[in-house]
Amino acid sequence: MANLTASRVSTERVRKLRFFQEHEYISLDYARQDALRIRVRHPAPQPQFDFEPIPTRPEEPLAAELRAFVDAVRHRTAPLVDARAGRRALELADRVMAGILEHNQRVQLGAFAPPRAN
Repeated sequence: MANLTASRVSTERVRKLRFFQEHEYISLDYARQDALRIRVRHPAPQPQFDFEPIPTRPEEPLAAELRAFVDAVRHRTAPLVDARAGRRALELADRVMAGILEHNQRVQLGAFAPPRAN
């Protein structure tokens, strides 16, 4: 299971991706540019956890993208992300948006909106 959190209307800048699996999860914080693995060492009734920072190299994302592009051109190597991967990412984003819209229609969130003034 994965959880992606990003909000433009939050009072806090949140850009996180979390991956959950049995007895651990990994949290990636894109705003802080850090990563953390949390493991359950001993489960309930008194759980114990291990917190393991995952090494990262903080870098401004657009600068990293441009550097990788220039390196690929200069050295005539395959880019880190090719056109096929970019297209798959866009297709996934489209499917996520379609799922959000479908869910919105099923639960009729509009019914909870305040009435508009005339």
